[in-house]
Amino acid sequence: MTEKKKTKSTIEQRPQVHSKILPQSTSISVVGGITIAICCLLIVLSVLGAVYTEGGIPGCFRLRKVKKDDDEKESMCQSVLKAFSLTDNLEVLTNMHQRFPVTSSLEGMRVLSMQWVILGHTLLVLVSGNVDNPTTLVLDVAKRFSMQPIVNATVSVDTFFVISGFLLAYVSLRKLRKIFANKSVSFMDSVKIIASFTFHRWLRIVPVLGLVMIANAELLPSLGNGPLWRGRDLGKQCRKYWWTNLLFINNFHPENLMDECIGQSWYLGCDFQFFIIGVTLLVLFQASPRFRRFRYVILSLLAIASVVLRMVITYQKHLPCQGQIWGANKGHEPYVEVRV
Repeated sequence: MTEKKKTKSTIEQRPQVHSKILPQSTSISVVGGITIAICCLLIVLSVLGAVYTEGGIPGCFRLRKVKKDDDEKESMCQSVLKAFSLTDNLEVLTNMHQRFPVTSSLEGMRVLSMQWVILGHTLLVLVSGNVDNPTTLVLDVAKRFSMQPIVNATVSVDTFFVISGFLLAYVSLRKLRKIFANKSVSFMDSVKIIASFTFHRWLRIVPVLGLVMIANAELLPSLGNGPLWRGRDLGKQCRKYWWTNLLFINNFHPENLMDECIGQSWYLGCDFQFFIIGVTLLVLFQASPRFRRFRYVILSLLAIASVVLRMVITYQKHLPCQGQIWGANKGHEPYVEVRV
C-alpha cells in the first residue's frame, strides 16, 4: 500500500508542460492555401513562358521561336507568357550591359554595401539569437577596434539611399525635361505628374511585398514549431500592421522595429517617402523658374535641416552617436532614421 501511494503521489507531482513552451502546430488557413496556389501559378507561368519564348522543348515538340524584333501583333495570352518567361527574365537579370554607362561605378558601391549589410546582419543574428554566451560577444568582442566596422554597420544602408536618390534624379530628369520641353505645365498638371510617378513606384513594389506579407501572416506560423520558433508571433504582427506596409508608413508605426510585419521593410518606407520628396522637388524645379533659380539654396537648407534635426533628437533622447546593431529600439526610432 505504501509503495502504491508513493507511486501515485509521484505521478501527480509531475510538472505539466506549458503550451507556450511546446506550441502545437498550426494548420494552413484558407488564405494560406490561396497563397500557395498563387506561388504555384507563378511557377507554372514561368515555365510555360520559357517554353513559349524558347520555341518548345528539345526532343519533345517545337514551336515558332519568338524573336525580340518580331513585329507580329501578339495576343494578351502571348504577352503574359513572355512577361513571365523564366529564360527571358534570367537573361535580363544577368545582363551586364549598362543602360547608362555614367552610372556603372554605382554597381561596385552596391556590391560592397550589400556585403557590409550581410556581415552586419550576421552579427545581429548571433546577438539576438539563442546562443550560450551573447554577453561575451557584446561586452568583450564588440569593443575591439577591428569589430567597429561591423558593429556600426548601420551606415551601410545609407549608401543605398544615396544611390537611390542619384538614380531618381538622373532618370527622372530625363523624362521630366521631355515633358516640360514640349508644353507649358500648369499646377494641376504638375500634381498629376507627381501622382503618376508615385503610383507607378507604388505599383512596382506592392504586389511582391503583398505576397511576402501574406506568406508571413498565413504560412510562416505553420512552417516551424518549438520554443525557439518565432513564426507564430511574426504572423500576428503581419495581421495587425499589414496596412502600414501598404501605405509605406511602417517606419513610423509601429514605433518598435520588432513589431513590424517585415522588419526589413522599414527601408522601403523610408525610400518611398524620399522618392515622393525627391519627385516633388524635381517637378517644382522644372515647372517653376522661381524654384529653379533658388534650387541650390533650397537643397542646402534641407541638408542642414536634416543634420540639425538628427543632432537635436539625438541629444534630447540621449541616443548613441551611431546606432549600433543591437540598439534596434533606439537606433531605429522613426524620426531619427528618416532624414529630411
